[in-house]
Amino acid sequence: MAGRLLGWVVYRSYVVLPAVCALVWAIARRNPYIILGYVACVPWGLLHLAAAREMLGTLPSYYAFPYMFASLWPLIGLLVQQRHNGEERSVFEPVCGFALLTAASFATSQYQHNPTHIDLPAGFVSPPSISRQAATDRGLERLAGAQELGTTLVDQSVLALVPELYRAGNVLSWGSHGVPDSIIYFATGFESDLAREMAAQAGLERVYEILDTQIRVATNRRIEGLEGLIERTLRK
Repeated sequence: MAGRLLGWVVYRSYVVLPAVCALVWAIARRNPYIILGYVACVPWGLLHLAAAREMLGTLPSYYAFPYMFASLWPLIGLLVQQRHNGEERSVFEPVCGFALLTAASFATSQYQHNPTHIDLPAGFVSPPSISRQAATDRGLERLAGAQELGTTLVDQSVLALVPELYRAGNVLSWGSHGVPDSIIYFATGFESDLAREMAAQAGLERVYEILDTQIRVATNRRIEGLEGLIERTLRK
């Protein structure tokens, strides 16, 4: 447990550093309201420190979600406290404090759990253009109903955007699927290597893309007539 806790300090700084900042803030202002959000998360933290599975003990990915709400609490808590006490103080301090905690959560180490390989924090301030997002949405909707693709598998990135258009049997994994006719994936998605490897094993040698998107379709069929779908000469 001590080793796991040390690992949190080193590898989960987006949890620990904002908590430390909130504690310093609470001590400086002599106001326990500020730190209550993190106090409420102590049982969650202890549960994971004592978890039998090593994966849970390292608090990866979404397992740390309560601490996101904990960092929001100083902003909400101080505003609630001011209203309860009938104070007419400026909201400048709680807003700035919340901004500081948010900034501290981005002080990440190079070993953060980042399976999608997002460039942090730059990825949050450079989203795809509206036109590219629209092209991606339209492309995924067209592909989901395309009979030309035959038996189709999709990676988790595709599934996350259009979960209503696919069933569990269409999800790409190392499990047994038979031999698919097509695999739809994102070129730089976190499962792109898996998609390419399975496509190679299934003999899906044609690769198409939806114009102006990261969508790729590996298939054993020659596809014509789908708007925006073009064949690539090199697999990427």
